[in-house]
Amino acid sequence: QATGRRAEELVFRNERQRVRRLGLDENLVVWTSDLNPGADHDIKSVDDDGGDLWLEVKGTVGTDGRFVWSVGEFTKALRERSRYVLWRVYEADTEHPTARQFRDPIAMLGSAQVRVGISSLTMEVEPLEPR
Repeated sequence: QATGRRAEELVFRNERQRVRRLGLDENLVVWTSDLNPGADHDIKSVDDDGGDLWLEVKGTVGTDGRFVWSVGEFTKALRERSRYVLWRVYEADTEHPTARQFRDPIAMLGSAQVRVGISSLTMEVEPLEPR
């Protein structure tokens, strides 16, 4: 949890700076998961064009790219597409973490830039009505 919180804090501060450089109020950036840990995103921000921007932050103490993406987070990414940014913060526990952003990770699935493990993926179709 400490790693995730540190990663979110880094992205939150970075995002507030980005929004200030746009000439907008940094208070438009809201650390949603700090107020609601079960939210379907971590940070709500504003995009360069003034529209909403949804950020999900995944931190690690290592350098690997694997993480757990909840159903709510995945659904948010499906719904928001280019307005959704996934941040991966590597070595989040160090003095020099590295953060990378992946805008519209759903679109990236088709080009194999990201991969989803489906070993635990379940699906549901319409049930058969009783006769």
